[in-house]
Amino acid sequence: FSKSSRLYKLTSKNLLVGQGRLNIDNNTAKIDYSIAEDFRGRGWGYVLLKKLLNKAKNEPRIKKIVPR
Repeated sequence: FSKSSRLYKLTSKNLLVGQGRLNIDNNTAKIDYSIAEDFRGRGWGYVLLKKLLNKAKNEPRIKKIVPR
């Protein structure tokens, strides 16, 4: 990961549900995430994406957010 990447994990009851990453380049954040197979289809992707969007919106240097 580069210095301009932020890695986040999503857990539930000490289990890893998924991970997400913000790759920041030229004031643009590219969002990338994945959900563990056992947790798919249960709304965890929505939860993780919402958290990643909030993190990106609170980062002053990010002016644009795009999917990867």
